Amino acid sequence: MKTIDLTKVTLAAAAALTAMLSITTSANAATFGTTGISFDQDTTVNFTFLKSQGAAISSLGVYNANQVLLKSLFTKANTADAGYQGNSYGTNSWLGTATNLVGSATASFTFLANQVYSLGLTSTLWGSSIPTVFSTSSHNGGSQQVVFNSTGGSEGVNYDSAGSQTSASPFGAPVAISFEDTLWGDGDYNDFTVSAQAVPEPITMVGMALGAGGMAIARRRRNRKIA
Repeated sequence: MKTIDLTKVTLAAAAALTAMLSITTSANAATFGTTGISFDQDTTVNFTFLKSQGAAISSLGVYNANQVLLKSLFTKANTADAGYQGNSYGTNSWLGTATNLVGSATASFTFLANQVYSLGLTSTLWGSSIPTVFSTSSHNGGSQQVVFNSTGGSEGVNYDSAGSQTSASPFGAPVAISFEDTLWGDGDYNDFTVSAQAVPEPITMVGMALGAGGMAIARRRRNRKIA
């Protein structure tokens, strides 16, 4: 009888986990790509700066559908890290790491439900402003200026996979997002790179805990039977 009860507990926990994850997945429907960023419920996304690779001094922010800046996420302090300010460093030319940021290499933003957002990159090159480019292609006159789930290509080399990297899901592992900083640029899509990951909902964490608890009970029961 005890074995049957433990089995039932394990099965119930697994069923609860499956149901909760199913509910969470449907509630977290999202658009996250070159057609815009939107969620069907308030969702916080954590961003991490990965690198920059270009002579422009740039700032990345979150914009609303009217292209109004809502929050700045990351800003470069200089063109690149001190050791890579020039074109003579090959694949590391104009490389900028987190040490070249003004402030922290992590940031977060809460996207409100049923609103449409975009990431935008504003830049200056040798003192002259460059038009802001957006993750939403329609804001760029239809030009794709960002790749999702990719860090782009080699410095100065046209990246020909951009057309197949137009969206990703932020609900799993961190998603790389990488910009081509100018409309007339070289198309390497490596000028400013970050990662994004949605913060799990509490219901997801509860479901995971239930599932883990059920599996732990099953393991202990199996171990006792083997012993």
